[in-house]
Amino acid sequence: MTGNTTLLLTVQEQTQELLAQFNKRRAERDVSASHVGVEAFQLAKDSGDVALIYEAGSALAGFYMDVVSEFQQALAVLSDMEGYFEQAEQVEQLSEIWRRKGLGFDYVGELLLSKEAYEKSIQLLENRQPLSETGFLTLARSYFNLSIIYGDLNLDALSEKYLQLSFQKFKEVDHKPGIARCYISFGVMFDDENDKDPEKLLQAKEHYKNAAELSREIGDWVCYSVATGNYGTLHARFHHFEEGVAHLLDAYNTAQQHCNKSFLLGRYMQLGNAYAHGQKYEEADRWFAEGDKLFHELQLKVDSYGFRKRWAEVLMALGRYQEAAEKLLEHDRCREEKHTMDKGAAINDVMLRLKYEEGQKEQALLRKKNAEIEEYARQLQMSNYELNQFAHVASHDMKEPLRMIANYSQLLEKSINGQLKPEQKDYLIYINDGAKRMNNVIQSLLQLSKINAANHKTLVNVNEVIDEVKKALKLEIHNRNVSITCSHMHPVMADETKLTQLFQNLISNAIKYNQSAAPVIEIRCTELENAYRYELADNGIGIEKQYRDKVFIIFQRLHTRSEYEGTGIGLSICKKIIDGLQGKIWIEDSPLGGAKFCFTIPK
Repeated sequence: MTGNTTLLLTVQEQTQELLAQFNKRRAERDVSASHVGVEAFQLAKDSGDVALIYEAGSALAGFYMDVVSEFQQALAVLSDMEGYFEQAEQVEQLSEIWRRKGLGFDYVGELLLSKEAYEKSIQLLENRQPLSETGFLTLARSYFNLSIIYGDLNLDALSEKYLQLSFQKFKEVDHKPGIARCYISFGVMFDDENDKDPEKLLQAKEHYKNAAELSREIGDWVCYSVATGNYGTLHARFHHFEEGVAHLLDAYNTAQQHCNKSFLLGRYMQLGNAYAHGQKYEEADRWFAEGDKLFHELQLKVDSYGFRKRWAEVLMALGRYQEAAEKLLEHDRCREEKHTMDKGAAINDVMLRLKYEEGQKEQALLRKKNAEIEEYARQLQMSNYELNQFAHVASHDMKEPLRMIANYSQLLEKSINGQLKPEQKDYLIYINDGAKRMNNVIQSLLQLSKINAANHKTLVNVNEVIDEVKKALKLEIHNRNVSITCSHMHPVMADETKLTQLFQNLISNAIKYNQSAAPVIEIRCTELENAYRYELADNGIGIEKQYRDKVFIIFQRLHTRSEYEGTGIGLSICKKIIDGLQGKIWIEDSPLGGAKFCFTIPK
């Protein structure tokens, strides 16, 4: 035992020593240091120490991404790490691994895979409390990274939503690198090449300036390069060419020293665009050509910068029409690839949301793009709120006028008793009857709205529930000479109050819609593999097959009020109760000659 412990400590010590060497060379951007990082990572895995695996793997993946721009190698390391962090207490490390995978996919142009990785990172942390400071920052960064991806996929509403979430979290802990990056993204929101609104451009300029100053203050040179590049582009585009190019060259030199090749590519594109705006076409061509080499070296699939179209314009200005045509063809190919990703992102986002939505909302989500989905969700939330408000109004404000109508019509009838013509008496009867029916509708709607409330599930004795229903309907059962037989009912996990309401509605209907001198109701229960099946058969008037789905829709009636009283809501309530239990309800022919209502309740 002692010998094994000594060996383990030796492996850990060797790993820490190699990591120290590797991190030093990584900070110096020594591109030949990969073999040291690989050896440290392998030793860490051999040790089985998950903390050491995380430290060594993170360092190696960071080296591949930030120093040598070998993004596929970084993704391979992160995938290797993933299997070591599946325990609940390791969720923060796993979330950070997914976030870094999102970065890797982003760098190689796999935007949909990047989006899914960031979403996975967020899902692991979003509802987990408490979070360590590291976990908190991982969540904030994942929000930010997802915002960038949604922007690249032209889903602006979602991009802004996640940017605001990220900014709020970075501000909570005064995390200056995160705040600086958010300033850049806020600047991009206002910086539209086709929009000449001076107020928007001024806001964009201020955001870029704030980001550059803050990142320079803390020595975050990646952020400084991006902020300064965007600031310079804005100046060059609007008649401050020399000042703009100076900022862009500063950004380019910073990227060369401190950033990976993906960031450097952005600076090539910005310089090409700036020289094109300044009509210095030879210089623009040179920068675009250098950027194109790097684009192919990185094996990117999508031209997120759209530089080939601008490059084609530059080549046309130089009279190189054949080359311009080739660049336009490449531009169209990349645009089609990007369009495919945009569609895929919209569909993917809808499918994720479908897991949490139901009914008509699902149908709507399939037909709308993501920006519209956010608005629809907001409207649905408001609709639910208004429905709750309606229930309150219905229970208080609407019932009071109805009571007044009924009371005053009765007073009117008494005050002029003996003076009414027959048709006038009929009018008063209609008024009273209408008020009574409206009150019943309100009561039924209130019951229906309450069905949406959460189920308070307990183990319910169904035989006792049916006994309670029979007591509640005792007078009706006696007057109609009703016979109710009931086999043994299996107990189920359900809300007892709602289950009582379900059986009372079904038994009451079986009595009401029955012209027999002696109505018969038989209730049975059978056990299925994953549920209990309940049946309530009667000898009533039955329901024709073409109407059996229709009767569960609110306010749908098959008979006139003169034939059978009711609001047309009772069976809608039954369906909502069963839906809330994740069961099913339907109608079959009854062996007694009427209708047989069947429903299942999961075990």
